[in-house]
Amino acid sequence: MHKKIEITLCSISYFYNVQQQNNYLLYDFSLPENNKQCKAIQADLNKLKDATKIDQALETTPEQIKLLEKKRRAYNFILPFKQSNCITTHLTQLVTQSDGLSLNLDSDNFFDILLEYQDLEKLINSDNIVENLKIFHLLLLKDLVREIYIICESQENLVSRFPFCYQSFDFNFPNEIIENQLYLGNSNHANNLKALNLLGITHVVNCAREIPNYFSDVLQENKKFLKYFQVPVLDLEEEPISDHFDEAYIFINEALSNQHNKVLVHCAQGKSRSATIVIMFLMRNKQWTFDYTYEYAKKRRETVSINDGFHFQLLQI
Repeated sequence: MHKKIEITLCSISYFYNVQQQNNYLLYDFSLPENNKQCKAIQADLNKLKDATKIDQALETTPEQIKLLEKKRRAYNFILPFKQSNCITTHLTQLVTQSDGLSLNLDSDNFFDILLEYQDLEKLINSDNIVENLKIFHLLLLKDLVREIYIICESQENLVSRFPFCYQSFDFNFPNEIIENQLYLGNSNHANNLKALNLLGITHVVNCAREIPNYFSDVLQENKKFLKYFQVPVLDLEEEPISDHFDEAYIFINEALSNQHNKVLVHCAQGKSRSATIVIMFLMRNKQWTFDYTYEYAKKRRETVSINDGFHFQLLQI
């Protein structure tokens, strides 16, 4: 008897945010063979499929240690292909029928579903897609998969939103709080001109007294300068961060009134000062409660953790 597998439907934004702070594998069953944007994952997966247990898999592919260690968090994402009567369509229907966004499915039942599609190769004109399915099946058989997230948007939308998502970088990106508009990050994100340009950031709210506005005098790829607003506070409970709420709100709100603008809010670690400003903006703009807004932000950036003094000041809104 195999273990339970949790299957969850998710958005492109969820996938993007998970990319920034967690280990994941993306099984892309939508790309044609000649799509040059596709990151080659066959090499690692081919090594893993020959392992008989997790320890052996770790020895075979040490670069996957973080992904496969049982004590660590790992995500497996499926980007569905378009053909009807295929596995991802079936799984999506199962989740929908469960009246929720996720369900637990016994692995043995999962294998039965896979067996229904033995002739899948006849339906799909792509060797890469077929190979991905075969490898994924073998990983399931070896109990190397615990969670499956089905991205419920097209590959075209994914590449349109994040054209760099199939590339490998030695850095990550700030988390997306409002789709295609508002981002929350740390000082490394603020000091990474390539990341800022890839995301199309136009405005930056610097919530750290000790951190400079790194690119205030640097002409961007769009031939414009980044616009900065600074909230000069330290991450101390006694700091009156609320003194800056009005001006910060106006700056962000005016920026986002133009659909082409994108705002990064950051501090040193991206968890207290900048999170406070983001939560303040959402509470005012959306008329949300503090508790709801805090959970909303934390789901999108897990490291959010504001200090008690800032918490108290937000409750006064």
